[in-house]
Amino acid sequence: MKLLPSRALSGWSLGLAVTVLSGCVQTLPQQVCPPSADAPQASVRMMVSFRQATAGDAPDVLRQLQHHGKGCVSHLSSVSPTLHVYSFSGAGDAPTLRLNLRAWSAVLDAVPDERVKAHTPR
Repeated sequence: MKLLPSRALSGWSLGLAVTVLSGCVQTLPQQVCPPSADAPQASVRMMVSFRQATAGDAPDVLRQLQHHGKGCVSHLSSVSPTLHVYSFSGAGDAPTLRLNLRAWSAVLDAVPDERVKAHTPR
């Protein structure tokens, strides 16, 4: 059995360690919306009910909501482990947003929060 020279082995070990550790690093979710839009967009406040207990502000949950909602999303509050309130901007009207969110299998239902009317930021 041929052994690698100590220099090659240490470089190889370092490369392996960097590769393994880089897989452990988690990055923050990318924001799909520009920080400042040219025209202000109305936001829709939705209560989203999940099929199972869900961390409503988890990065992967927010990414999925942005993907299915087709707009920017912000977690506003947690009502229970399965019910969370979000604000969606640039996602269209509430009925369309509801249909889009329900396409995600983790979502049981999504309903507009009737207590708060949609508003346009100034």
